[in-house]
Amino acid sequence: MKNNFIKNSALTLLALTVVCASEAFAISPEIKFGIKKLSLAMIGVLGSSVILFLGLSFYNKFFVSSKIKNPDIDKLSFRNPTDIDEAINLFIARNRLK
Repeated sequence: MKNNFIKNSALTLLALTVVCASEAFAISPEIKFGIKKLSLAMIGVLGSSVILFLGLSFYNKFFVSSKIKNPDIDKLSFRNPTDIDEAINLFIARNRLK
């Protein structure tokens, strides 16, 4: 009796697994359409991001003035000053009117 119960339970679980798996892979046409539209939108986002990145890289390389590319950018960084004199100099350098 106990052995039949275990066999029937295992057979039931196996049947449920097969039925549920086949239902999971049976995707309706509406869901397939939605997945295709979402995939196309994500491909469009990826493509436009790459185009913007390449365009702005090209623009910065060839059209940005060399005056904007300041080699002394470290002096104007947001690092903490080590002493009071450096703090005053950094404050004056950052807030200078041009």
